[in-house]
Amino acid sequence: MGEQALAVARYGHHGKVLFVDLTAKTHRVEHVDETVYRSYLGGYGLGAWLMWKHFPPKVDAFAPEACFAISAGMMTGLGTPFSGRIQIVGKSPLTNTWGDSNSGGSVCSHLRKAGYDAVVVSGKAAEPTLLVIRDGEVTFAPAGELWGQEIPQTFDALKAKYGGKRDVGVSAIGPAGEAQLRIASVMNDRYHAFGRQGFGAIYGSKNLKAIVVSGTGVVPVAKPDELKAICKKITDEYKKDLGLVARFFAYMAKPKGWLGWMYRMMARRGMKLQSPVAAMRRLWSQRGTTAAVALSIENGDAPIKNWRGVGSKEFPLSSRGMKIDGKVVDKYISKKLSCGDCPMPCKGIVKVKARGLTDVRRPDYETIVGFGANLLNDDIELITACHDACNRLGIDAVSSSMTLAWVCEAMEKGLLTAKDLDGIDMQWGNGEAALELTIKIGTGKGCGAWLGNGVKRAAEHLGKGSEFAVHVHGGEPA
Repeated sequence: MGEQALAVARYGHHGKVLFVDLTAKTHRVEHVDETVYRSYLGGYGLGAWLMWKHFPPKVDAFAPEACFAISAGMMTGLGTPFSGRIQIVGKSPLTNTWGDSNSGGSVCSHLRKAGYDAVVVSGKAAEPTLLVIRDGEVTFAPAGELWGQEIPQTFDALKAKYGGKRDVGVSAIGPAGEAQLRIASVMNDRYHAFGRQGFGAIYGSKNLKAIVVSGTGVVPVAKPDELKAICKKITDEYKKDLGLVARFFAYMAKPKGWLGWMYRMMARRGMKLQSPVAAMRRLWSQRGTTAAVALSIENGDAPIKNWRGVGSKEFPLSSRGMKIDGKVVDKYISKKLSCGDCPMPCKGIVKVKARGLTDVRRPDYETIVGFGANLLNDDIELITACHDACNRLGIDAVSSSMTLAWVCEAMEKGLLTAKDLDGIDMQWGNGEAALELTIKIGTGKGCGAWLGNGVKRAAEHLGKGSEFAVHVHGGEPA
């Protein structure tokens, strides 16, 4: 490994990046100097440095020579509380510029425990392929039997084949990524996603169905016993509303802070609250980002009617907004979910019997307001079904819901008809139509083939409607 790489390892890094060429089906390891880790912090920083150094200039995002990097967070795999995230970076096929997306799941810790801080993938496989990383062993396997499969079936098959008695992390695409739709996502461990910027389409362009990672090693640190003691102290203090986390919440809960505003809004609505610190910990542990749904609708932050409406008028809390609030979602939760070593389970698994949904990811803020308030749809069960369709088929819930809002406005203005949408009458408030069209987009069939590339390209395909297609360089805002 060399003296410099060993020095990196003592500071919580392996100092190693795995480079994979899918065309040649080869791989190599490059050692990274410690100065890089100190200058470019975290998974985002390392990923940015890798792209700056290795991404060829003026290359299309779908070109075989284009590469992407998956890099683990700086504290991932060390057992540190509030860690367990991973970053994907590269050129976005949606915006044709820099792209990045962040996710939870176990892929991050497995990658680090397998001995790597990041993996850079380039080339294009001749056939659907799996990239399998098991500690120091890197292999390629055919994925023809999985091509066309949705995310749950793909994960079940790969967990059964490569898991056995040991856990594995899986990063995979569904039909949307295979069809190279530019709003396609990459799903990690079934319930987590690289949702933004179309990285699922990049996987598909490379014939990469999934990356399977399993690591059993450790991330070396200089003083493991001291690190363990600090981690325990922070976790204990968090549970008792003390220490560093409490100071953060207290600072944010000041009158001009965001949490302070939120705390006052909750109190004004009659919620029984403890101190701001205790209230915020309890609220985020129970509801995560869904806690902000009703408040954002009330204060005008949430998108309403393709970003041109006002919540108090088109989607008032008293009659509609409270129907999709986080408190309503609570009754469907069957299990809490967190990222990696985070003690705050801000995510959840839900069951919706009326929709036949079991063990699916709870919709978060962006999905609820996207498929809800922005479409004037107050049916939380249909919103959950739309969210599940996105996760099953591998599409970005933000981009797809914002595209549906554009469709609604185009229908309202007479620029689109149900005939253009394969018979789907996508009107404001029609949650059933939203679900049907989401599935169309996720499979890339019929009108989904052109809607699955986002609002900018949908307007270009239609030849009109660009003036109300809300995007930044082709990427839809949340």
